Amino acid sequence: MSDAQISLSRAEQALENGAAEEAIQILKRLLQAQTDNTDARALLGEALLEAGRLEEAVTVLEDVISQLPDDLDLQFDLFSIPARLFKWTLYFSIST
Repeated sequence: MSDAQISLSRAEQALENGAAEEAIQILKRLLQAQTDNTDARALLGEALLEAGRLEEAVTVLEDVISQLPDDLDLQFDLFSIPARLFKWTLYFSIST
């Protein structure tokens, strides 16, 4: 197993365990060495979503989708962002 595969596996595990910020850090380190690793960038987009870093997620996901236009999972992640924004907006308007 290559170093990149090990990093991806660790990031996936962190994300599954609810440690999105840890996954983000692992993936950013990996992407410093392998800027063209689309698997890492796609997973970074997912981790950013889970961490609530929606603007960053949009940027990453749009870039990855431009290279993988047939990836329906990525498209779903990107198109779910407005719903997430609405959920947070609704939450804050009700709780204040």
